Amino acid sequence: MAFASTILEIRDLRLEIAGQRICTSLSLQLQAGECLGVLGQNGTGKTTLLHTLARLRPAQGGEILLRGQSLNAWSRKALARQLGVLFQSSTDSMPASVEETALMGRHPHLPDWQWESADDVAVARTALKAVNLDSLLTRDINTLSGGERQRLALAMLLAQKPQLYLLDEPGNHLDIAFQVKSLQLLREQLAQQNAALCMATHDINLAARFCDRILLLRGDGEPLIGATRDVLTPETLSHAYGCSIGVVNAGSRQVFYPE
Repeated sequence: MAFASTILEIRDLRLEIAGQRICTSLSLQLQAGECLGVLGQNGTGKTTLLHTLARLRPAQGGEILLRGQSLNAWSRKALARQLGVLFQSSTDSMPASVEETALMGRHPHLPDWQWESADDVAVARTALKAVNLDSLLTRDINTLSGGERQRLALAMLLAQKPQLYLLDEPGNHLDIAFQVKSLQLLREQLAQQNAALCMATHDINLAARFCDRILLLRGDGEPLIGATRDVLTPETLSHAYGCSIGVVNAGSRQVFYPE
C-alpha cells in the first residue's frame, strides 16, 4: 500500500507514568492512509500514549509533530480540526439529542459565534446514517444503550473529519458485527480524507485485520514496532502478554487465540 504524506511523526519520545517506563526512545512516522494498532497488557501505557498524542498529558522527552508542526505549536481550535479522539467511555452531564451530539463534531470547523450550516447538518446526518442511528435523530442521548452511545461517539468523530484519528478501545460496547463495520468505515475515511489512524485495542484479531503496522508495548520501555505480520506472531504475543497464544490460518487471515 502506498501512502501519500506524513500525518504524525514521533521523535525519540520518552514517556513514563507513576515511575513506569512506557517508552524510552520511540520514533515512528504515521502516513496518510495508514492505520497503526497499539497493543499490550493492561497497565503498559496504551491509553497514556494516546493521551500524550492528543496533547492531554506531557511527555518526559522527545518531540511529537502533527503534519510537520510541533504538537505544542497548534492552537486548541486548529488542533481540534486536525485531531479527533474516541475515548474508552464518556459521560453526558447535559441533555442533548442524537443529532445535536453528532453536530458537536462540526464545532471546530465553525467560524466564531456562528451556528451550524445546512452543510454541517448534512455531514452529521450522513455520519449518523453510516452508524445506523439516522432513525434516532431526536432521541435524548441519556436513553441510548451503551452500544448506541459508542456508535454516536463514532458518528461525532466521522462528522469532525480530522486528519488524525486516535481511538481508545473502539470496540467497547459494540457487538462483533459493528466492531468490524466501524473499523471498515474508518478505513474508508482514511482513504477519502488522506487521514491516518492510531488505535489502542485489546483485540488482537481486529488489529490483525485492519492495522498496517503494530506498536506492541511490552512493559519494559522498549516497545516493538513493525508491519502487522511481522509483529503479530505467537512468539512475540506470548512474551508480551505472559500467556501462550496460538494462531490458525483462516484463508488470507490469521486468527489468534489463548492456548
